[in-house]
Amino acid sequence: MLPKDPQKVLEYRQAISKRMMGNKNPVGAKRTKEHKAIISRLKKGIKMPQEIKDKVSKSRRGKCLGSDNPAWSGGKPRCIDCGDEILGYMADRCSKCYHKHNTGENNPAWKGGVTSENHSIRNSIEIHLWREAVFSRDNWTCLKCGSRGVTLHCHHIKNFAEYTELRFAIDNGTTFCKDCHMDFHNKYGRKNNNIKQINEYLYDDRIKPYNNSNSQTGSRLAEVKR
Repeated sequence: MLPKDPQKVLEYRQAISKRMMGNKNPVGAKRTKEHKAIISRLKKGIKMPQEIKDKVSKSRRGKCLGSDNPAWSGGKPRCIDCGDEILGYMADRCSKCYHKHNTGENNPAWKGGVTSENHSIRNSIEIHLWREAVFSRDNWTCLKCGSRGVTLHCHHIKNFAEYTELRFAIDNGTTFCKDCHMDFHNKYGRKNNNIKQINEYLYDDRIKPYNNSNSQTGSRLAEVKR
């Protein structure tokens, strides 16, 4: 055990230093765990003076940096296309160049440019404006269960795939909440949807709203053109 008296600690350190003078220990001898523990305890809480830090920094300046450092491995990787530094070490390209080289024909999932017209239209500004217009007309309310303040879906009364000329017609849209929209397609499928199905789903009292807790005769809230 190390003494708690600072004076005795100093004497102890001096005694260790005296024993090690003259290179009595063979070159390359490994320190024992006990020896390492003693050194660690003696150095604990001791801060290197700023003067010593400056001297060490000055002596190493320009000697151990970059390619002069024995542990130098080439620095941060650079993009093989533009030469910019890459944050990670596993990539070959920066994010911008990766995007350029991973779209279109360069993408492993490329199928010859067959992005469906359906997908393109459903993500266009026109379809977003059409939804907003239908929602606004229906007062942002599900026409089946009467829910408001929930996720709303805009449903094409006449099928989207077959009636291409009516894709952006406001009269061809009706507002459902997410649950009622899924319920409609579960009952009638996703192909060949038509006005007859909408009328039956909205006005037939035998078909209850999917979300009964919010239902207040929602099928009477709007009038679907026949």
